[in-house]
Amino acid sequence: MNILISFTLSFLVALSASCSFAAQAAENGDHSPRVLASVHPLALIAASVVAPENIEVLVPAGMTPHDFSLRPSDIDVIQNADIIVWAGPESEPYLAGFAKRWPDKVWINAAKEGKRLYQQDPALIGDEARNDPHWWFSVAVARQLQHRLAEQLEVDPAAFDQSLDQAVQDAHETLAPVRDRGFFVFHRAYDHWVYSMGLNMKGAFTLSPEQKPGLRTLQEMRQQLQRGDVVCVFSEPEFSPAMVDRLVDGVQVGREELDPMAMQIPLSADGYPNLLKDMAERAYRCLSAVDDKAATALDNTVYEGGDDGHHHHHGHAVEEHADDEHAHDEHEHEGDAHEEHAHEGHSDDDHSDHDDHADEHADEHDEGGFFSRLLK
Repeated sequence: MNILISFTLSFLVALSASCSFAAQAAENGDHSPRVLASVHPLALIAASVVAPENIEVLVPAGMTPHDFSLRPSDIDVIQNADIIVWAGPESEPYLAGFAKRWPDKVWINAAKEGKRLYQQDPALIGDEARNDPHWWFSVAVARQLQHRLAEQLEVDPAAFDQSLDQAVQDAHETLAPVRDRGFFVFHRAYDHWVYSMGLNMKGAFTLSPEQKPGLRTLQEMRQQLQRGDVVCVFSEPEFSPAMVDRLVDGVQVGREELDPMAMQIPLSADGYPNLLKDMAERAYRCLSAVDDKAATALDNTVYEGGDDGHHHHHGHAVEEHADDEHAHDEHEHEGDAHEEHAHEGHSDDDHSDHDDHADEHADEHDEGGFFSRLLK
């Protein structure tokens, strides 16, 4: 008898949890859900289902999850929300405790949805992007999040799907002429977008904004710029572009801003598709700003970028000796291995220690202290 009662109670709890928020709200006579999005891009997704006036964003303008900490007033906002859309405990650990504390709320976890999609079909996420916690830049995850929210509110997601499909198609068409051209981003926040759009990201200044890049990283990036392997550099509005300005000084290269918080896009039903359109247009302007076959260095030496400009081919300085080219290839291969190592889930401390060791050797080649000055 006790077993039957226990089973019945468990079934009722599971049934209650599976009920949509809309059904529960109808029973309570409340039809206005209060949705909290941890960051603005997730609010853009939510706005396809919920009126903007019923959406609050936790991380304010001018900040990112990297430098955000909860205030007492934020706790009230979390407590008053019916549905919380968040990126997950890896990038937003300050919300993890509240997800356990208030399980009766609807918590839509982008990281959880992304990992589930990867297990179902790795091609939806991509091996290169699956460790990036900025899940809102994944088209597949954005669609899944919207569907989860639409299910909770009993709204048909078809209109969003159509708008999203059109935005993706338009973005691919916009970027097609410049897809193979190399670019740098400020920090490693865009792997999902790069994978979704099939772009050729050559590297990032840092894995996380609170960490400065090492001398070796800056030297390698400068060389890629001088050879013409990279024709575009993105900065971010939340952080000073001074380091980027100094690195590209004297080199012909496209410049644009990418905002991982997407604050330039207002909340609307088409907010997320508009974000994809905006990013594609910014990327096209930056990638088409200069010829991808050559760049001009400080000493006016012209470096060739290779025959086809494809991201699997790296050119060399036309005035370099063959032995120097071979040595550069080995050095570049080591840099690629280092970047892959840093991306495969190792801690930032491991990455920092590796850079510190490499910087001891980089100091020997920092003639005139050019790269040391970049870090000041």
